[in-house]
Amino acid sequence: MKEFGKLTDKEFKELEAKHGDVFTLEVPFEIPERTKQYEKLCSDFDDAELDGKPTKELEKAVKELEKETFVVLFGYLKKPDRSTISMALANQDRDPLRAKEIILAKSWLAGDDRIKTDDDAFYSASSVLDVFYQVRSASLKKN
Repeated sequence: MKEFGKLTDKEFKELEAKHGDVFTLEVPFEIPERTKQYEKLCSDFDDAELDGKPTKELEKAVKELEKETFVVLFGYLKKPDRSTISMALANQDRDPLRAKEIILAKSWLAGDDRIKTDDDAFYSASSVLDVFYQVRSASLKKN
């Protein structure tokens, strides 16, 4: 699978040195322009299998196009500060997606911008962003 936006070890260490903890966001992504071509090629391959004549070239073409169609996008985030969490929580009840956009935008350090701009990539990424503002349990005791 191809990877887009992935930092080298050196680049990652530089981000960590500058921002402290850095979180890596990995988003599976299907490149829309290649999807139809991939589906057509798979259909051709299935037809060839039914006829008992799948060719090595066709099988190789399917595997190669699959690598070009299904990819992983990387993004790198810093831990959001209190003001970012506050903005996100203020939007959480009336517009949960906006809350996640805030977290992503304010925490973004580097990576493939399609995570922020493509709806499907954003929806995938947003499924894990809650971890930044989950309220943990505390206790209060009278002494």
